[in-house]
Amino acid sequence: MLLSKKPTKQRLAIAERASHPFGRRKQVMAHLSSSLSSRLGLRSLGVREGDTVKVVKGEHAGQSGRVRAVLPSLGRLEVVGITEKSTKGETVYPRISVSYVEITRLNLSDKWRKQIIKRKTGKEVSSEVVREVATTEQSPENAQPSETASAQSQETEGIKPSGEEVSKDGK
Repeated sequence: MLLSKKPTKQRLAIAERASHPFGRRKQVMAHLSSSLSSRLGLRSLGVREGDTVKVVKGEHAGQSGRVRAVLPSLGRLEVVGITEKSTKGETVYPRISVSYVEITRLNLSDKWRKQIIKRKTGKEVSSEVVREVATTEQSPENAQPSETASAQSQETEGIKPSGEEVSKDGK
């Protein structure tokens, strides 16, 4: 919480917060893709290793890949699939700012991440939900049929398209 209107004090407060381990974690959050965001009801989420991200700004805009490493102290990521040649001729992973990417697919192998999503949205999330969203994004011409399929699969998973829980009897 920033209390001052002075930019210098705001920058110092951000730097102080970033020195704390939990504050650093807050600095490594990225927006979710539009379909994933609408499906989960979240705007952003912390980036983790194994997530698939798409670079939307900067030198590598349009490229995507799996997150190889998260560097919270720098607020940057290393992405598999985006490489550069170093001056020595070696292949290196450029460090991309978190603000330049959006998450297109979540890594749900961590039970804590599922709990974070459940706490924020009140909905259970499964890997099938995320996998379905990822396939919808890859084939935009087939978006209409998969949306109806996603609504049906959502009801079978215990979530109505409106985000409400479905009871055992289907009402």
